Amino acid sequence: MKPETLLPMPEVIRRTGYSRSGIYDAIMRGEFPRPLKRGKSSVWVESEVQAVIDHQIATLPRMGRSMGRDRKTA
Repeated sequence: MKPETLLPMPEVIRRTGYSRSGIYDAIMRGEFPRPLKRGKSSVWVESEVQAVIDHQIATLPRMGRSMGRDRKTA
């Protein structure tokens, strides 16, 4: 079993593409894991953040084959 890694806020922002306020809004809606406190800082368990990313990937729509076909080429 792989040991867990703790991620600081800048890394969570980088991995998810969420803003700082977007992360805290998602936490309040129950859509993002709550952080752990490490002194004055907040950190997240990497596997919990990855689960959010995996869920996003699984539920986002894919682009169809017809994307861009409506445009005429010159």
